Amino acid sequence: MGMKTNLVRVVALASLVSLSGASAQRAFEYAVLYVNKATGYAWETPRGVVGPDPSLRSFATKLRCQGETLGAIMNCVGREGWELSASYVDPTQARGVQALLFKRAR
Repeated sequence: MGMKTNLVRVVALASLVSLSGASAQRAFEYAVLYVNKATGYAWETPRGVVGPDPSLRSFATKLRCQGETLGAIMNCVGREGWELSASYVDPTQARGVQALLFKRAR
């Protein structure tokens, strides 16, 4: 009984080590969706920047997304593998600048 329990612990530990090693080796790329009440919307990735555009509708068109809401744009970039990982509101900006940080595996 004790040996079987130790074997289960060793297998579980080996699984955790291999999972943590795999995640440590994963490479990510990052993107930022800016929402600025003064200048509009912008999408910044390692490939370049789209925007800023004051119109959500035309911004969505530039991203080749359907829909006219921020949620529709988030769903659109999500289908491309981008996952929302954090958000930030800059309190020093009078008009409010929000940055939505995305990541995806390379």
